[in-house]
Amino acid sequence: MVYLVAFNLRNRRHKYDMFFDALLASKGWFNFFDNAWLISTSETSQQLAERLNGYLTVGDYLLVMRVTSDYFGWLPQEALDWLETEAKSSNLV
Repeated sequence: MVYLVAFNLRNRRHKYDMFFDALLASKGWFNFFDNAWLISTSETSQQLAERLNGYLTVGDYLLVMRVTSDYFGWLPQEALDWLETEAKSSNLV
């Protein structure tokens, strides 16, 4: 599955290194916005959110949404290529 993981990390005193390490530990990933990543994983959206939630603090926001074949946008070609490859392997297209 491919998910869009969007977040707002609001605690300036908290170190979020482990949150980003958890994103990087996913099967596949692509980062093109400051607060949003594409993640490829066999986890459900709930499992992924719960795995990441352990590294957040009170007041942080997190949204995990499954990417479907209905997407459109202007991104770097590298991001579109990654998404197309991951979408095919996840049977989105």
